[in-house]
Amino acid sequence: MDCVFDKNSLIINGKRTFIKSGSLHYFHTFGKNEWQDRLSKMKAGGYNAVDLYFCWSFHSPKRGFYDFSDYKNIRELLDIARDLGLFIIARPGPYINAELSGGGIPYWLFKDKNAIIRNRKEGDYVYSKNFMEALKGWYNALLPIIKDFENVILIQVENEYSTNGGETEYIEELAQIVKNAGIKAPVFHNDAYIAGLYSDVTDIYACDIYPFINPSNSWKDSIFAFDTLDNLEDVVREFNDFSPLFVAELQAGWYDKWLGCGYENIRENLGFNHINIMTKTAIANGVTIFNHYMAAGGTNILDMAADEVYTSYDFAAPISEFGAIRDNFKKAK
Repeated sequence: MDCVFDKNSLIINGKRTFIKSGSLHYFHTFGKNEWQDRLSKMKAGGYNAVDLYFCWSFHSPKRGFYDFSDYKNIRELLDIARDLGLFIIARPGPYINAELSGGGIPYWLFKDKNAIIRNRKEGDYVYSKNFMEALKGWYNALLPIIKDFENVILIQVENEYSTNGGETEYIEELAQIVKNAGIKAPVFHNDAYIAGLYSDVTDIYACDIYPFINPSNSWKDSIFAFDTLDNLEDVVREFNDFSPLFVAELQAGWYDKWLGCGYENIRENLGFNHINIMTKTAIANGVTIFNHYMAAGGTNILDMAADEVYTSYDFAAPISEFGAIRDNFKKAK
């Protein structure tokens, strides 16, 4: 599959393609039966792509060991997506966040006193040979699997990364590893600050947009709820006039915390109007690649979750934790 781009859109096999993606976490939904169900519903809901974090800690409980069997068999997941005709946005980390413990970086690496996690110490860039050797082990195990699927149209390196000095060496090295692995899809990084971070060293610039992060109240009470999104095109085009406007995480729900207000209240407070306004405003700003985060909810198992969240990762998503279709799914469609 030939995937190139200009400032307006992706061009896949010579055809301009508008990407309507949603996030699914295979490590929150378990095995091919659930994957088939959720991805089929996404396809029926109008999505033409699925955004997939690949979780290092989920596959690597100890150094040098990688488990891709049973409900961790990502080849089966990617086979289902391909058979359904869905494009793939691949996000292998190493850090993925996803409200996971360590952001998906394995415990055994945190225990390595000679490894500086993410080459960052107190916000400063510090290159860590031990960390990079471990990371390359993960990439060497994962990237050959991703390479086998031609429907992978975009691949991310790192996630929401920054340093005090804005050094680019780390992101450049990861991008080069991906390209050396033979993956031809354009490389992007997801900027949490919409500050143009690494727009000059990746193929495509992407950003997060979460206008509403206080789910105990209604977003309708905040007159500035969509201010960042309203000005997205003007802001991004100041530093990026060569790749399509891409929102790698466009808010489609929110997570609940211990002693939080509960997912039913989050659904009520967000409502289907939120996803409707979010998506239409993004399109009105010229966005031609968007990804609803999350499209489908899920469940935390074992000790995967960050301390602030509990077992459910329903996320008030258009497709619920148990696969039910919600009102915001209908509006997204």
